[in-house]
Amino acid sequence: MKKLKIRQFGIGTIMKYRPVVSSDSKYIFTIGDGCVYVWIVKTGECLRLINHNSNSNDQQIILAQSINPNNQLQLCVAQQNGIINVWDYEDGILIHTIKVEFEIIDLYSIVNSGLYIFGKNVKNVYSLYRIESIRHKSSPIILFDKLPCLPKSISFDKKLMTRLTQYISSDLVLKYFVPTIVQQSSSIAFQTRKTCATSIGDLVTVIPPSAVDQYLVPCLSNLCSDPFWGVRKSCAEVIHPVGQVCSKESRWNILSPCLIQLLQDQSRWVKTAALRVLGYFISTFAQSNIDKQTDINNNKNDLSIKIEESTKINENDQFNDFNYWREPVITNIDFDKDFILNSNQSSTTTCKESIVEISKISNEDDINNILPIELLDFYTSLIEQSHSSGVETDIVHQGAHTFPAVALTLTNKNWHRIRDLHKKFSEDLQFVNESFDQLYELTELFSSVDVGDYISPLGFGMAVDKVADVRHAAIKALSGCYSKFNCEKAQVQTEVFLDDCHRVFASSQDWKLRQVYIYLCKSIYKLNVDRPDQYALRFIGKLLSLKEDPVVNVRLSLGTFIYQYLVNNEFYIGLSDDWRTQIDECLQILLVDRDRDVRASVGGIYQPRQTDLSSEYSNDHSDSSIQNNTITLGDQ
Repeated sequence: MKKLKIRQFGIGTIMKYRPVVSSDSKYIFTIGDGCVYVWIVKTGECLRLINHNSNSNDQQIILAQSINPNNQLQLCVAQQNGIINVWDYEDGILIHTIKVEFEIIDLYSIVNSGLYIFGKNVKNVYSLYRIESIRHKSSPIILFDKLPCLPKSISFDKKLMTRLTQYISSDLVLKYFVPTIVQQSSSIAFQTRKTCATSIGDLVTVIPPSAVDQYLVPCLSNLCSDPFWGVRKSCAEVIHPVGQVCSKESRWNILSPCLIQLLQDQSRWVKTAALRVLGYFISTFAQSNIDKQTDINNNKNDLSIKIEESTKINENDQFNDFNYWREPVITNIDFDKDFILNSNQSSTTTCKESIVEISKISNEDDINNILPIELLDFYTSLIEQSHSSGVETDIVHQGAHTFPAVALTLTNKNWHRIRDLHKKFSEDLQFVNESFDQLYELTELFSSVDVGDYISPLGFGMAVDKVADVRHAAIKALSGCYSKFNCEKAQVQTEVFLDDCHRVFASSQDWKLRQVYIYLCKSIYKLNVDRPDQYALRFIGKLLSLKEDPVVNVRLSLGTFIYQYLVNNEFYIGLSDDWRTQIDECLQILLVDRDRDVRASVGGIYQPRQTDLSSEYSNDHSDSSIQNNTITLGDQ
């Protein structure tokens, strides 16, 4: 028996015909030597040969193979003479044979749908056929050819086209599928037009961008003005994937006006679909902006080189003909040092002015050069637009989810344009966690200076909110800001951040904010961005000062954090003796705390209450806000 040995020496295919894997992944079928090899995956051995004829003169060339969609234990093998043999590959038995009157190019099977055949007739017309049931040997039914198809056929086979595109080359898709979609997009049946609009989103991923601009973008633009609202809704749903592939000119001049039109559509369903993809579509302008920035930097670098070359004239080579004839050409030469110096300064000024002109022409931070301003206007009014749509949807959630991508697209210079929108996201309790998760991710996209100027103030503002969930969500964003400052060694921003933490939280008269300081220290500790001594110097001093806080909840949070995270681990070992001594003293104080829950939080024995609950609390001179419940964290 032959054994399956496959060795790949480079990128590319190692066989002419694609192999097929059985539904249970036990066998692999390969075509070679006029037959099909059945390989056992587990052992690598060849189980048998099927469709093999011992008479070499009668041996037919095998073109394709596919699993029978009606029976996963059968293999369909297509021959050059138009015959399809159906085999039981485990027993090597020929079940039956199907004869077709056209040349077979390839086979595809889809479960619960049928066997599909690409073929070419005697008139060299390529067509797609479907055999509904091999079991009953039904005749092939033509689905796609050069003739217009019935609307029912197009609608039925939309999923088929989507699945087949991953198996067919882009040339075949461009040659047969794209013209059909473009042609049927003008059908009188709205179901067909709707299906064509949906299929555009699938086809753009497999054909070249130039073909997308030439065929599919104009087709989508026409469908966006369709009189039937269902077609326009389908266009809104696929405009984002099309925008990812097409050129910047098509995205700006064709798709953007189409999306703006859909955002103002009279149908609330169309408008809702357009609002849902708005943030995603805006993010498609980010890559073009990055490319533009690269070009600008390259131009500036070229000009800088020219400046250096024009100013570095060797004094010993002032009268060299080569330097004399270099641009700018110097006329009326008076070879004295003063004139040469003035000429060099004039040349440098001219080149610097050129840089300024390029910067003015292609200012990457100008919002009008980044994306159509109308799209940003709709995005910044996203919450109001969602309320006016009259439909309960996830529009605001989608907006919060795409916020970092939109911020990256606009660049940090335009943060002020979406800052108020982020505040609105954070004020919506339904999406507050999503909003601050995105704010945390934004810290990775901006420099430490921008994070300190824009993101950190937002976090501090929401960390003093009256709602506990909002405060806890803001803590994650603030810890991300600190991590950014620490990683980039931004000393100024770090000092400002620490000063605000100590002033706003640790020294606050509000016990809830003092508790926020403990939670913030724990969040920063988990990021592991500080050395033990550095962390102690910046945070532990203020933390330990809360060991005798009048509010039980603060002491309880402090004891839990210290006992679970700061002792008996590598962090504790890495501290200096002085810090370890202070932490031990704090634990000793909390172990004899007057509140039993605080004592239990640091490893003390939890003793049952011996006195009446009200009498115990009457002796506790703590904050009145905790008289009803001493062990509940936050402000529940």
